[in-house]
Amino acid sequence: MTFTSAYADEFSVAENTYKEDLEFDIESTKKVNNRTQIKETVYIKNIEIEGTNVIKPEDVMSVMQMQRGDEFSRDLIQADLKSIYNLGSFTEHMKAIPITNADGSITLKIVLEENTPIVDYTLDGNSAVSTDELMTFLA
Repeated sequence: MTFTSAYADEFSVAENTYKEDLEFDIESTKKVNNRTQIKETVYIKNIEIEGTNVIKPEDVMSVMQMQRGDEFSRDLIQADLKSIYNLGSFTEHMKAIPITNADGSITLKIVLEENTPIVDYTLDGNSAVSTDELMTFLA
């Protein structure tokens, strides 16, 4: 899976979900990195999870390493996006947007898109095994 920048100060999951190495575009964290390069510690004040309908935001937070009060880390954001994707409930269209607060801390906004749930299916063309028998394996 490759993480790239779609907008300034934003991390997103790119199309190639098969690549194991994760990469960030340096420009995507320019404002945050400028502060961290000066050795100023930047902390996460809040984490907002958006785009969840069926999955609870608490369930997403439970797989994340980075939590409120932790030091901001591009590497942890990278790992957290991969962990969220590995839940299997979300598409590769996800973003982590660090927003700088007035006090110098970061609000991390995680924007997700849930996979479309399967609500119905039909079996067609089965002649060797009955539909009822097949349905016992699918129910």
